[in-house]
Amino acid sequence: MSKTKKINKINEEDFSNNPRIKQIADEIQQQKSMPANSTYEIGRLLNEAKEIFGKHGKWAKWRKAEVNYSERQAQYYMKIAKAFSTNPKLVSDLGVTKANMVLALPDNEFEKILTMETEVKKICSMSKRNLADHIKKLNGQGTTETTSKPFNTIKFKNDVDKLFSKHFSSDKPSEHDINDCIEHFKKYVESPNSQKTDEDNKNLGVA
Repeated sequence: MSKTKKINKINEEDFSNNPRIKQIADEIQQQKSMPANSTYEIGRLLNEAKEIFGKHGKWAKWRKAEVNYSERQAQYYMKIAKAFSTNPKLVSDLGVTKANMVLALPDNEFEKILTMETEVKKICSMSKRNLADHIKKLNGQGTTETTSKPFNTIKFKNDVDKLFSKHFSSDKPSEHDINDCIEHFKKYVESPNSQKTDEDNKNLGVA
């Protein structure tokens, strides 16, 4: 028996006895064929199908054979549909990526998005990176910024001394030599993450 015939046999035995299941599969295929398919609508239909199948293994067989979604793909759509069931329009307003991202917000913060237009506008105005930082902050996890190591005053001073000894040994240092020292010093002065204390600055003569 060919693979195609085997799949058809499973379809006939498991899925054809419920007309709504067939209709759901057709509707999902229609959504998938659209240039911009409705993530929320696909998720809603998948949730409905799973509820019809219940806890039986037929759900997994139907999902693979009829709509060609892995469990992970199906859960992605279903999760969004459940979360935004009271305000489906937000999925398109936020965009699928951000709609999925905000699911990680604490419940009280997510509720604000569902009910407050100002919160939606704020999320829409954020870049994906800033939104990720915002979510982490609200969850008490810090941000995606790389935490720098404590500033080593002695090492920096030794590095600068070496540069001056190397480049300024002559009476007329080259422009390249001067720029090299300036750039090295700017990395210290302008670094927002370096843990510099007043004592560090005093020791380096920049206080």
